[in-house]
Amino acid sequence: MEPAKVITFLIAIYVIWLVIYVPEPLEYFRERFPEKYNASNKNIRTTTPSYKKGSIDDSPNQDPLCSENCSWSTYISNEEFLAKNLIQKEFSINDTDTLYESHEGAYCIPEIFGYSAKEGERVFPPHEYPTCDILTENAPIMSFDLSQNKFTMECDGKSKGYYILEPKRSKNSLYMKQEMTKMWEIKEYDSPVTLKHNEEFAIGSCDGKKWNGAIYMPRFNETAYNRTKERMKELSDKTGVFHRPQIVFMLTIDSFSRRHFFRKLPKTVELLNSLGNSKYSIFDFKIHNVFGATSVENMVPVFGNHTNVKIHDNPPLKDYLGPAALWNKFRDMGYITYLGFEDCDYYFPKSIGRYPQADHITRSFYCAGFEFMDLKMRKQNTVQRCMGEHMSHYYILNYTKEFTNLYKDLNQWIYIHINTAHEETGLHATTLDPDLSNFLKNYLREYEDTHDVVIYLHADHGMRYGNWFKDIEAYQEVKLPSLFLIASNSLLDRIPYSYDSLSHNAKSLTTKIDLRPTSLFLSGLPYDIEYPVYDEPYSKPYIVLFNQKVNGNRTCYDLGIHPLHCSCLVLKEIDPSYYDLNSDNELNVLLKRIVTETIVAINSEVFTPTGIIGNSICQKLTLKSIQKAFGLQLTSVLEEIQIQFNVNESEKALFEVYALVGSSQRTSILRNIGGQGAAIPSVYLDYRIRIKTIGISRKDAYAGPCENLSRANNINAEYCICKDFEEIKQSYPKLFD
Repeated sequence: MEPAKVITFLIAIYVIWLVIYVPEPLEYFRERFPEKYNASNKNIRTTTPSYKKGSIDDSPNQDPLCSENCSWSTYISNEEFLAKNLIQKEFSINDTDTLYESHEGAYCIPEIFGYSAKEGERVFPPHEYPTCDILTENAPIMSFDLSQNKFTMECDGKSKGYYILEPKRSKNSLYMKQEMTKMWEIKEYDSPVTLKHNEEFAIGSCDGKKWNGAIYMPRFNETAYNRTKERMKELSDKTGVFHRPQIVFMLTIDSFSRRHFFRKLPKTVELLNSLGNSKYSIFDFKIHNVFGATSVENMVPVFGNHTNVKIHDNPPLKDYLGPAALWNKFRDMGYITYLGFEDCDYYFPKSIGRYPQADHITRSFYCAGFEFMDLKMRKQNTVQRCMGEHMSHYYILNYTKEFTNLYKDLNQWIYIHINTAHEETGLHATTLDPDLSNFLKNYLREYEDTHDVVIYLHADHGMRYGNWFKDIEAYQEVKLPSLFLIASNSLLDRIPYSYDSLSHNAKSLTTKIDLRPTSLFLSGLPYDIEYPVYDEPYSKPYIVLFNQKVNGNRTCYDLGIHPLHCSCLVLKEIDPSYYDLNSDNELNVLLKRIVTETIVAINSEVFTPTGIIGNSICQKLTLKSIQKAFGLQLTSVLEEIQIQFNVNESEKALFEVYALVGSSQRTSILRNIGGQGAAIPSVYLDYRIRIKTIGISRKDAYAGPCENLSRANNINAEYCICKDFEEIKQSYPKLFD
């Protein structure tokens, strides 16, 4: 046989062996033959070797941090806990200051939680928005009479008006704006309209041009009701127990860090603090760390039972998460389910599928808003989001209220996703406050005596806009989203050690996926069923927040959180001898390269004002010295470096650059991605590396004449160090008119 054929035959045999005996061939190859510059290749280290704490190679469990008397190793009964009045009843933005005392010895306590209250006011100044009814003129009066199955609308005497009803095809599905364009039917209103397809929403216009009327309410689903009622009876008959209907409600507010929650939702905070002596208990989770960067990376692992979130090119034409999806899990446990999104983008449909099998779905209403009512949800769209006389989030909250009322004798699982804060100024978030506080006040009061209620009032992640890649404070806020857990005391009283466990966990490292086993645990409680949470191997690193306590040794690595997203990996200060400008050691060369590239970037930004000769206002900057440098090893081939430096052109100016340095070819972080800085090739420790400048900021107080000039004339105020002000005034008198 020819040698080539022999080789081909042997390769074929090897491939067949792989298919039969190796379930994941690609992963097998990566493990057996790791890429040379890859974190899984333990023989390669391209990062600074001096950083220790926080690297993913470290395991604090090798060195226990406390004795058996640690707070996480003992449990206090509910009776004793309440008798000692140990539960926290009021919350404030600075509560995190107490963590170092209450959880002394815990491995993961962030050194920075975000902007201080004072700095937060400067970055996100107070801003008032008018109410939508003031902005709405000549809007139609619209109503549904579901008992008669009729839709009516009324305009002034000059017009009968125009309307659009919910398309039949879009019901309980996740279509996107461009896909729905052909579904809309604009009709002229003449008389009451008979509803044919169990429509739940309508939008209207009195002139056919300005669409400023909207109505949205859930329809009673008799099939879902009967199925849920029957399943509840089966399970309660099986155990001989049914306490009372239970509501598990995941109220998700996009892009709210914990600190931004306190800054922009004062009425809601006031309401939470007022519940301290009510029939509910509130727990403020202070180190609730993201699991990933985006909404789907954080929430889809909670919905399903895997952390590898797949974004398909097109939305799968099914419920992609299948039986593992929380809405299906809860349906099996006798709950009616509702999944609501205040958006019309592609993220969730491409990750959970076109047809999640929830009993009610909110989405296509907002696609109509995008198409006809100039509703926009991108971060760059900073205008107020009115749909007729209400903010866009009002409708999903009102739908939720009506949904719970329709099925108030049933167990309910609810997930809604609200996008009010999903815009880059950070100011629009405040428009949620009156509607959210009013909704929660009425909702909690309505069901306090009849239901066991658990509400996760939480965000998917913090603010991914503004200075989130410039200030370490902002970047920390991205990693620390809000989570307030509201629970009926009647439910907590039935769960041994619940008050102690929740109070402890609220001050410990938790992450999004902890909400999955916690929710599954809750699903069986109406029947006193102990749900087999850990039948899913995926759940093993995560805990049930109600009756298990986070161990003080818990790390981001234990939870599968990438080091870049970990709030408690703290950069360590580098010995100043390494960055003496006269030194030629390799680390110093690397630091100087980062600063040099940073200064080039600053100079290119400040010399671009329209109609002004380059460097006639802002000075060209040159490096004077590196003041401080900090580093953190993330993996064996990736590290963070933060450098503070000053320049020759100002005695006061202090700049800070935050950069990533690494060599892994698979690390998307080191690629050129818009808005995050270029990846610059270099050499370090004799290895090829990339340096990526993530953010640049100026740390000194620089308010003054040049800042005002910059705002008016497209000069980057953040970096500009002015020349002589009088000289500028003489050269450009029109700037001061």
